[in-house]
Amino acid sequence: MAAMVGSYPITTADFSVFNAIDDNTVFEILQHLQHVKNTESLTSFKTAQTLFGWTLNDQCCFLDPGLSRYLQPSACHYDAMHCYWSNGQVNCEVGLFWTEAVRLAGVQSGQLEAFLNCPWKKTTSIGGALSPHSLKSLVSNKLLREGQDYRGDAGQCLDILPLLGFFAEHVLAGCAELGPHIKSLCALWQVTTHILTAKNNFAAVRGLQNLQSKHLALFVECYGPDKVRPKHHFASHIEKQTLDSKILLDCFPGERKNGIFKNQLCPKITRLQGFEKSILLRFLEWDLANIESCVGTTTVLKQELQQGSKDGTTIAKGLVCRWGEIKSGHILLMKPDEALQVVGCIKRSLVSAFRLFLYMLKTICECYV
Repeated sequence: MAAMVGSYPITTADFSVFNAIDDNTVFEILQHLQHVKNTESLTSFKTAQTLFGWTLNDQCCFLDPGLSRYLQPSACHYDAMHCYWSNGQVNCEVGLFWTEAVRLAGVQSGQLEAFLNCPWKKTTSIGGALSPHSLKSLVSNKLLREGQDYRGDAGQCLDILPLLGFFAEHVLAGCAELGPHIKSLCALWQVTTHILTAKNNFAAVRGLQNLQSKHLALFVECYGPDKVRPKHHFASHIEKQTLDSKILLDCFPGERKNGIFKNQLCPKITRLQGFEKSILLRFLEWDLANIESCVGTTTVLKQELQQGSKDGTTIAKGLVCRWGEIKSGHILLMKPDEALQVVGCIKRSLVSAFRLFLYMLKTICECYV
């Protein structure tokens, strides 16, 4: 079906042809939908929502005159976590890739499990939550099946994408028919890596939209237009939003408390009497136990090894600073072809300076870039 004059299909990988809707236009759309809902049939209302691509919510904060003066639609961000790792593009493409790998390369789940069960060395960086012997749980039959999206949560998606990409490049590369699918998977891997880098330095987000455009073109080539979802285009706003706000926002504040509530706190409470009070107290305990990681602009040593030198030197395994926690074993990517591994850190009180002990990694795989 051909697109109307002046419009473009969702498969368009050139994001520059799309025009951003300003705040006034958003209000006009919402007011129009409200008018249709109040004056016309339910069928007409549903049709209007479909044609606009918008769903009217009566509780939408922008419809409240008192709030709309302070909070505009342009202040709301498409968050990276839900665009990619939480029922997002990673879930979709991992499922699609696995289905094609089984069909074209004849790969079996046991081969992938055996690959993940190799004697890997656990990292202390992002993606190191699972022990090396537990990696195969990422591809259990409950999570990874042919013909459906990967069913892992955001953390599992964060782990599975680089591992599956590495498996594809080093084990499945001999299957020529699967070549385009591997390229698309690795392009998605590059996009997500770019986003993770920008979480520590918002300026590093520059160039993200070009990577997203490249990935979408490869994705359409492999899987066709029917598999393209709106989140491919929602995510195209991330670069501009990050540069405008000078921070990369990937979820609502407090949203991670949902997982803590379900997985950490609820299982410990056996009585419903006083449930709310018990939960709130346990949340407070949880926050107090983790508050030391919130150091703001202060730099704090972690796991000190040596103190009391004459020159005021303190040696430790790591530190917490405004970028987060850096500790022994972390890999710092300095340039596309250069990486450093943290050995430890040192503070000299006489000069009030912190330094990291690093050594150069001699071999850098392109997949880490």
